Amino acid sequence: MSNKQNKPLQALNPLLAATDTRPDTLNAMAELASTLKEHGNLLGARMLQESVLNTRRRLMEEFTNNGNSVYQQKSLSCNNQ
Repeated sequence: MSNKQNKPLQALNPLLAATDTRPDTLNAMAELASTLKEHGNLLGARMLQESVLNTRRRLMEEFTNNGNSVYQQKSLSCNNQ
């Protein structure tokens, strides 16, 4: 990879470290990853997509660990009847 192609990767570092978990932000990051892939920046696309995936996975784990899974909610509603 040339030094010219490496500069955009350096600009992505703050995005990769971002803790913004809003769905719109994660979707925009995923779309940017797709655009990077289309333009041949496979490394940048992979790094960004992995960051989005890891954030979404962490959010889902937090959500289900806090008793918010659909199955747990259905179980609670059945017990309350």
